[in-house]
Amino acid sequence: FSYTPTSCKVLPNEEAHFTNQNNLFLATFIDDLLVWDGMGERCGAQSQQACLQNADAVYEEADGHCLCKFHDQFNIKNAEEQRVRLSYAYEVDVSKGKRTDLRRDGIL
Repeated sequence: FSYTPTSCKVLPNEEAHFTNQNNLFLATFIDDLLVWDGMGERCGAQSQQACLQNADAVYEEADGHCLCKFHDQFNIKNAEEQRVRLSYAYEVDVSKGKRTDLRRDGIL
């Protein structure tokens, strides 16, 4: 693994965090592997030149197909300013399973 971020970027809000079951992940660093795949006229010297403008890019071409792979590493701009909102709520059925008398409360 090579840690070589070249810039800071603002992520859209929906990409700045990730939830999975009981886990919350707040992004501070991104290491994207970007892949471009082409065939026929989309391959050739221009595609190779465009690909190799990216640091550590790999361009492959064979049998009319071409592939460009490179990493885009960057830090998240103002990651420390992301806000997390926690909420807690509960529901209790005091009608012995009939769900006619529910008590709800919580905090936001």
